[in-house]
Amino acid sequence: MSIQTLVENACKHGIQNTADVGVVKIKVSQRDELLCIDIEDNGVGIEENKLREIIEALQEDDDFCENIGIRNVYKRLHLYYGDEVEFNIKSEMNKGTIVHYGININVINIDKYPEGRKG
Repeated sequence: MSIQTLVENACKHGIQNTADVGVVKIKVSQRDELLCIDIEDNGVGIEENKLREIIEALQEDDDFCENIGIRNVYKRLHLYYGDEVEFNIKSEMNKGTIVHYGININVINIDKYPEGRKG
C-alpha cells in the first residue's frame, strides 16, 4: 500500500503538471541489510523550500496538513519498523523526484505472509 500511495503522489504532483511524457519508475533492491524501495518520476520536481516543509511535516502530529498521503506512508513505516527504516526525498526542479525508503530485512516478518497465501 505504501508503494501505491507514493506512485499516486508522483502522478498527481509530479508528472501531471509536466508537458513531457511522464514516467514513474519503481525500483526494488537490496543494499546490505536493507530492502530498498525507490519511486522516481521525471516530473516538475519540488521547490527546495517546499521540500523542506514536506520533510518537516512528516514527523508532525497535525492531521490537517497538506501532505497526508506521504505522511501516512512515513508514519506507517515507522509504526511497523521503528528505527529500522530509512526514508528520504530528493527532488530537482524540472527533473523529477525520488522517494526512497529502506527497511532492515531482519525486521520484516516474512513468516506472516507465507508463499502462495490468498486473501
